[in-house]
Amino acid sequence: MSKAKRESFIWSVAQRASIGLWRAWRRSRILRFLMRIGRHVCDPARLSFSAIEEKNKPATLWRAAAMRSRENSFFERTAQLLIERFLGLPTVALGLFGLLSCLFCAVFSVFLGIPVSLLDWSVLCAVSLSSLPLFTSRHTVAVALSRSLTAHCFCRLCERGEDWFMSAGERSVSPVALFLLSASMGGLLTWFGAVKVFVTLLFLLIVCFFLSFPEWCLVLTVSLFPFLQLLPHPTMALLILATILTLAWWGKMIFARRDLSIEIADLPILFFCVMLLLGGLISRGSVWEGICCALLVATAVPVRRMLSQDYCRQRVICGMQIGAALIAAIGVLQYFFTELPVMWVDSNRFSDLGGRVTSIFGNPNILAIYLLLSLPYALTGMAERRTGSFKRIFFAFSGALQFVCLILTWSRGAWLGVMFEVFLFLVFQSRQTRAAALLSPIGLGAVLPFLPSNILERFSSIGELSESSIRYRLYTWQGVFGMLADCPHGVGVGESAFVSVYPRYALSGIERVMHAHNVFLTVWVELGIVGLLTFSLVLLFPFLHALARGKINGGILALGGAAVMGLFDHLWYERGMLFLLFLNIAMSYVGGEREWNRGEGI
Repeated sequence: MSKAKRESFIWSVAQRASIGLWRAWRRSRILRFLMRIGRHVCDPARLSFSAIEEKNKPATLWRAAAMRSRENSFFERTAQLLIERFLGLPTVALGLFGLLSCLFCAVFSVFLGIPVSLLDWSVLCAVSLSSLPLFTSRHTVAVALSRSLTAHCFCRLCERGEDWFMSAGERSVSPVALFLLSASMGGLLTWFGAVKVFVTLLFLLIVCFFLSFPEWCLVLTVSLFPFLQLLPHPTMALLILATILTLAWWGKMIFARRDLSIEIADLPILFFCVMLLLGGLISRGSVWEGICCALLVATAVPVRRMLSQDYCRQRVICGMQIGAALIAAIGVLQYFFTELPVMWVDSNRFSDLGGRVTSIFGNPNILAIYLLLSLPYALTGMAERRTGSFKRIFFAFSGALQFVCLILTWSRGAWLGVMFEVFLFLVFQSRQTRAAALLSPIGLGAVLPFLPSNILERFSSIGELSESSIRYRLYTWQGVFGMLADCPHGVGVGESAFVSVYPRYALSGIERVMHAHNVFLTVWVELGIVGLLTFSLVLLFPFLHALARGKINGGILALGGAAVMGLFDHLWYERGMLFLLFLNIAMSYVGGEREWNRGEGI
């Protein structure tokens, strides 16, 4: 910030005004009351299972029995024995197994007349060639893995020591057993096909890895989240990953000797899950929609515990930013190098927009919600004091791409959301940025005349009641309020429930509406007033907790922006967005890129 600007009259007045307002806010009874509540948000809710030595608690006895059953489990001992034997094998035996399996597959296919595709033959040749170098080694599999670069990276990623593979001793191999196992594998490769067998084995290995390391399942899920849209059933793929993540974490918590407690912050989330399940079962709700939404919301409980580890939180943020940068780059290229269909926009009112980008999402508003929930982490990552130069450049590049793509979605609700995120960031970052937040309306008014005409025209239409999209929402809300007057307890979860009731209350010409175009009205319509209050608590608790601990992070900023956009649109019309929204809720409870409660000199 330039010296002339610091000494300018307007800037000095803004600084003094911001300091005065901040002091008044810090000393207000409202803040003290909110902070008093926020201090207890993460207190245990009398549902702690961590005191194993307290034998008089039924929950403690149940958990102790579960831990003993796991330690004495036949499957646990068998799996450990198989892993130890595999690591103790000579690499020559492993190479011989691979070569013989491919040879048996070829022999069986010839003598039994079973056709083998060209792709299967290619896989068999690749496995055979990969087995040949193993004959040159005289070490065990454990020693070979401990000396490989791949295993070194694997141990680093999993926070394991370098001697993790060295716990197994050398094992001898029976030639008869090796021959029979190779023949069995050759038969499987012949009957089912080499590609299917190896893909199944790879899938099982990945599932076992995720069950052992749920933190990496979370990192992969967040990184690949937008690219699941390329699959035929993206929500189903996300549900599988979320279910593996949740089961793996709960399994480790229940069966391992770790603290397990349900906190007050978890109660509205869990109650909201119950409400979603009931909303799918009763009235006109969809059972599948209710189960799907409840499973995605329930991930917030284990995710919050995993994100409390700094290494996991940093990797999740980096994975999110990499995925968001790629999606934003696709969107920017789509706008400048492809011909976009003129959809989701009033072509008579906005003829020079050139279409709205969707990247790989099916709707520009869904893309805008995704970018709105990921962009704050680029902003806070750049401002973090501990961020190195390379990471700062990375966050700046990712944030710039996301911001440009967010503009090109032409979603005015998202524009207002990102403006609110920036405003919150400036308010809680430092005294200097607080003064900038106070002057932000003046700065926005000064910048508007220099914006491109299409952006200026789109922005100036915010609040223009004659504009078709805004008028459409207003008419929709009138019908929704009519529904709420007759159905205050909700009609059930899902689009089908809303569509079956809404036409009776819709204004003429507005009968075909898929949702309420307001996330709070949507929750009220689906789950009733109790569901709305529960959802409000789910959003309110993170802000109260942030006030109490005196820290903000990207999750708090993302929730603020999402709440603003949620006033004009449904945040999880694409059901997968529920996972990302509640990931940000979980993120808002942990970490903190800036502490504003102390050290401000106020």
